[in-house]
Amino acid sequence: MKKKLYAIYFEPEDWLAFRESRRFNPGDTARTVFPSPFPFYGAIRTMLLKKYGVKLEYHQKPNLSQELLRKIGDENQPGIIKLYGPFVYSESEGKRKHYFPAPKNVYKCENGGYKTMHLFDAKIELNCFEIGLAWIPEVEGIKEVTESYIELEELRKLQSGQSFVLCHAPNLIEEVKTGIALEESVKKTKEGMLYFLRMYRLRKL
Repeated sequence: MKKKLYAIYFEPEDWLAFRESRRFNPGDTARTVFPSPFPFYGAIRTMLLKKYGVKLEYHQKPNLSQELLRKIGDENQPGIIKLYGPFVYSESEGKRKHYFPAPKNVYKCENGGYKTMHLFDAKIELNCFEIGLAWIPEVEGIKEVTESYIELEELRKLQSGQSFVLCHAPNLIEEVKTGIALEESVKKTKEGMLYFLRMYRLRKL
């Protein structure tokens, strides 16, 4: 049975932030991370529950039919929904462009242009164990890639062996915010509680 793929577009009504799940100390830099699929699984399941007329009560497990449970799953099994992504897209003058993470084996030539580095599987033995490693040979005359994304049409060119380019997602910008912590009882700054938060932000084109 051939599976169907649907593109689902999310537009947040308010700001969203996904940061590293670790504590950070004064003077540290906390970095936001690209969100995992899990928040979007929740959004899609909530949408399906609403579509099928299931009422959600606070802290109450909904009463689901076996057919609906098979589709959306529960805490014990994931259901039949499979997500790939999330990925960034932009829309300008009614035209959408889709951006995917750039392949890690792409490098840039000094005279311009992008190429891919073939990975060679090298087998080595370590303490009686055979380990397979991806080996990248040293090549002169190349530059480090600074772009993080590849647009869908450029990805198709890459897959068909044509010349391609990498890019930055035009509507995704990275910002650094400075934060302070306040005393609980009085409105003043806690001593030494200065931190930095590096975050992503989507902007309209």
